[in-house]
Amino acid sequence: MLDSVTLVSIALSALGAGGVLLPGARKVRGMAAERKRRRDTRETPQEFYYRRQTVALRVVVPDHTYIHRREARIVSRVASLSRVPWGSRPLGDIVVVDERLSSSHPTIRPSLVEADPNVDRADGWKRRYVRFGQPLRRNQEIEFVHVESLMVVGKPLEHFLRWSPVTRCDHITLQVAFASHPPAVARYSAHSSTGEELECDTLELDVIMGAYTVAIDNPVPGRYYKISW
Repeated sequence: MLDSVTLVSIALSALGAGGVLLPGARKVRGMAAERKRRRDTRETPQEFYYRRQTVALRVVVPDHTYIHRREARIVSRVASLSRVPWGSRPLGDIVVVDERLSSSHPTIRPSLVEADPNVDRADGWKRRYVRFGQPLRRNQEIEFVHVESLMVVGKPLEHFLRWSPVTRCDHITLQVAFASHPPAVARYSAHSSTGEELECDTLELDVIMGAYTVAIDNPVPGRYYKISW
């Protein structure tokens, strides 16, 4: 449902010939490599980055109707930023019955535009952009919210919310909420681009909101993050 990115890999080497890497040393080296990877990713030249994002799915009627909400605060890194990519890929057969894009900024006025007709869509991705009525200056920030009401017209959506960063993102919040009868168990996991599970956890239900939520600082491009239920 969400954007894919190019693999950024980590190579962790053992000691020289005949050497033995102890578990403690391996863990320390792994943490150092992970810190370097995150630092290098943040320093990669990019036109913009996300100060924060929220990606949320509300299950209104299971396997029938949903509300998908994305909130983003972006920072321009160039002198004139006119648009940012805004793609999605629903893992199921749905139609959008209502859609809204809003921002509190009085002059920038973001709008949704389709990608060029010659862009390949055979992989199921819906490729669009958020375009700004007034380009952003370097270091200028804008926050906007995109809400879609979805209805299943064939195969129901799979029971997970998945997101992968396409550029630097300082903070991401993933949330799945249920209008009624939330499942007893929901699980968070992070994966490499090849599907290897790198970390996982069982989430606690917010009984007031009927929601499962996970917050991640400095997510790594090349990985994907998921809540499943």
